Amino acid sequence: MSLNCKELEKVLEELELEGSRIQSSRQVSFHALVLGLYSRQGPWSLYIETASQDARIHSLKHDSYGKMDKLQRFAQFLRSNIDGSRIVKVLQKPDDRMLVMILDNHDRQMRLYIRLYSGPGANIIVTQDDDVILDLLLRRPKRGEITGQRLSDGLETWTERPSRSFEIRPYDQGQSFNDYLESYYGEQRHDTFLSDLLARIAEQRDKELAELKASLASAEKRQESSKDWQRCKTYGDLLSSNIHLMKKGMLFVDVTDYDGSIVSISLRPDLSPSQNIQAYYERYNRDKGAYEDATAHAQELERTIERRTMAYEKALEGQDIASLKALCQGPRTSAVQETDSGVICASQGFTILCGRNATENLKLLKKAKGNDHWFHSRDWPGGYVFVKACRDKTLPLSIAMQAAMLALWFSKGRASGRGSVYWTQAKYLKRVKSDSPALVIPTHEKNLDVKIDPETVRTLLGEQRLN
Repeated sequence: MSLNCKELEKVLEELELEGSRIQSSRQVSFHALVLGLYSRQGPWSLYIETASQDARIHSLKHDSYGKMDKLQRFAQFLRSNIDGSRIVKVLQKPDDRMLVMILDNHDRQMRLYIRLYSGPGANIIVTQDDDVILDLLLRRPKRGEITGQRLSDGLETWTERPSRSFEIRPYDQGQSFNDYLESYYGEQRHDTFLSDLLARIAEQRDKELAELKASLASAEKRQESSKDWQRCKTYGDLLSSNIHLMKKGMLFVDVTDYDGSIVSISLRPDLSPSQNIQAYYERYNRDKGAYEDATAHAQELERTIERRTMAYEKALEGQDIASLKALCQGPRTSAVQETDSGVICASQGFTILCGRNATENLKLLKKAKGNDHWFHSRDWPGGYVFVKACRDKTLPLSIAMQAAMLALWFSKGRASGRGSVYWTQAKYLKRVKSDSPALVIPTHEKNLDVKIDPETVRTLLGEQRLN
């Protein structure tokens, strides 16, 4: 509920505006300002709101309003022209919700008009002493309220008008009306903020859990497609034992299985017998790695879904603003696993695999799929970091930067704290013959310059892996 003209009059009676100096100005929303003032009693703040339903002006004892993320045009104008001004006089339009502050900024006379109307007329306007508009909070060309135009309802047009019957709303007489307004609208603001925050958290929960469940379905699908990896090894062994039955150009061969049954094994006619056997062993290694990776990923996603679901339920039930804000802004990471092929962690639904030595690098390289993302420090030897590709999802730059940071962390360049990191996809890695079997040459690579943030590393890897 906005102020009526009698309430505005009461507010102005209680405030020591005349003689105060404007030390600072801050735009806290598209419809509100906070002026930092200094008077004989010391520094204090004045809140001005022009939103139709809550148009008001009152002092602030507890200034909890932050500034807008982006500096707005009107805020820049106020900083350049209004800050440092002295309020010479304050006048209220007779029986109206409009007031004007006569300002003096080193002998430059200006007027600050404030309209607290419940409609499109609400505005904050700065004019010269002849009411030519210098700038205003809300530009309204159809009303003639733009820079350079003369204000149509300026001070010189004000006349006495018949008084209307408005009353000041009931409030505790043990406090000032300004304090009452700050408390009343502060509670409203808290309730509105909490309601909006709960809605954002619920939307974030639905989106995050949907992404995690989609990733889980993808991992389970990969599990299903590679679950017969043991059969590939069995076929390779059977073919090795019966290579004398095979000839190039055959489509299949019948061999005796270990249980005595006859098994028909398909062959590629363009390959020799030994090449067909090798193909089955290669498929065995590939499918085994894919199955183990998909299984580990699926298990991790299940734990993450359970943990995040419980976190959201607890926060939404408790309705503690600090907890809700932390949940809304916090990174979505999962528990860390150590395997024989390195460290596995996750962030925002992406799985990150980190090799710490040549052996782990080689294992990760063998398991990598073509679309997986590879990271490695450019100027120092170190571990390979892979980010598993997610179907229909582009790797966000934030995840790429985290992976690059881990690549630098698991390298000889950790002590430097910053460096360049190669980034490409696994399909663009060229294996080379070397004493180190994991050595590769990247192509189509990008360079990422990163600085190690210990807090990010701690979040991804846990406290115990920082040393």
